[in-house]
This record gives sequence, structure tokens and C-alpha cells, in this order.
Amino acid sequence: MIDIALPRDIDWRQGACTRHPNPALWMSTNPRERAAAAQICWERCPILAACRAHGLAAEPHGVWGGLDAEERRRERQGLPRRTQPPTGPRSANGLSAAQIARIAELVAAGVRTGRIADEIGCNARTVYRHAKQLKASAA
Repeated sequence: MIDIALPRDIDWRQGACTRHPNPALWMSTNPRERAAAAQICWERCPILAACRAHGLAAEPHGVWGGLDAEERRRERQGLPRRTQPPTGPRSANGLSAAQIARIAELVAAGVRTGRIADEIGCNARTVYRHAKQLKASAA
């Protein structure tokens, strides 16, 4: 068992990166979305350590402190875990350049937003925003 000191007050969550346009990302069952959530945490969460400590101590599901449930399980058991962020640059909403390029390709082919979101592993609103940006830049 790991001995972890948790923050005394819950206000530490106010600065969390989970205060994101897509909060469901942190509890997604989709592996791509979980990876995107972890990437966002690793890149810009100001309370990464406190969030990770809370997740290790009290949370069975979701991404906490850049670690998903499996990574936290491994940590609790003393097994190796990822110590570096997922590789590759990401956009502000957690998508890689390859994912954004694929969105552009599918939008140009006339594929519906929901189907694109399923393929990419994000939500339809994210696809819609990228599609809107693509149309605006083409005009």
C-alpha cells in the first residue's frame, strides 16, 4: 500500500484541467479519449500531483493526474508505470496532428460528424469545431 498525503481541502480541484469543454473525457471508456485526457493532464494541469494522489487513494475509474485506472492499479501494486507524457504534439483539445488531418479528410469526403467522432475517438462537438475552422479557412 502506498502512503499518500491528500490535500486537506477539496478546493485544489478548482484549478484542474478537467474543467475542460468536454469533462466526460476524463471518465470515458474509449482508450483514445482516455489517452487524450492523460495528454492534456501531462501538458498543462497545474495540480497534477494533487490530482494523482487523490486518484491513487480514492478513484477506481477515469483519468486522474494523467494516469488511467490501469496505470493507477499498477502504481498501487508497485509495478512500473508511465513516467513521461504520451508522445506527440496535441492541439488545445487533445487531438494529434494526424487526427486533425483525418478529420479534414473525412469532412471533405462528406462523412457525418458523429461517424468521424467515433473513428477519431473524440466527441462530435470537437469534430464540428474543426470542420467549421476548416470551412472558414477554405473560404
